[in-house]
Parts: sequence; structure tokens; C-alpha cells
Amino acid sequence: MTDEQAIRELQLGYARHFDARDAQAFADLYADDAVLVQIGGKEIRTREKFVKSVVNMPPPNGGYHKVLETDTKIDGDEANAICRFEARTTGGQDVTGHYEDSYRRTPEGWKITRRAVFLD
Repeated sequence: MTDEQAIRELQLGYARHFDARDAQAFADLYADDAVLVQIGGKEIRTREKFVKSVVNMPPPNGGYHKVLETDTKIDGDEANAICRFEARTTGGQDVTGHYEDSYRRTPEGWKITRRAVFLD
């Protein structure tokens, strides 16, 4: 698998694991020192809080994420990307936006080190 494919798998895994409410698999996408910046600026850090954020979500109720085009720049063991998405909230609202991501190659493979979520 190329670096680009591995990073794309992280992007797709975020949507797949979150939508399935698979908290452990979702947390496995992140490096130990990662941060997830939610809409509005709230930051989630630590593996336990990544797990808790998914466990505490309501059932999907038809909600989903669809990962669209991405612009990824790889520089050695670090990478950055802007990744567009479409989503349907658990309340049925359709939204679009993008993620601003940073990644790092670790002994376990590429991991998310920072993801910030922005709505259009």
C-alpha cells in the first residue's frame, strides 16, 4: 500500500468507524498525542476521550459521512490534507464541509495527529 493509499484509508476509516459507532476502531486511527478539533473549537485529546466521544453519540439514525476529494501533501514521515465531506446528521440535516488534517508515520503505520472539522 502506498503512503497516499494508507492516508486515504485513514480518511475513509474515520467516516466508516464513526458511522458504525465502532469506538475502538475510531480511536485506533489517532496517534497517542492527537487532537480532534470539533466544530466550534472544542478539542478532544487522549485515546479514552476519542472512545468516549463515539460511545456517547446517539445511534446513527440514518446519519452518515461521505468522504469526497482530498488534497494530500506528504513530506517524509509527516503529511497534511484537506478532505471534503458530505454528511447527514442523526437529526436528518444534510451538511458539507472539510477536514484539515495532519498525519504522522508511526511504527503501526500512518496515524491522524490533528483533525479540525469545518462546515461550509
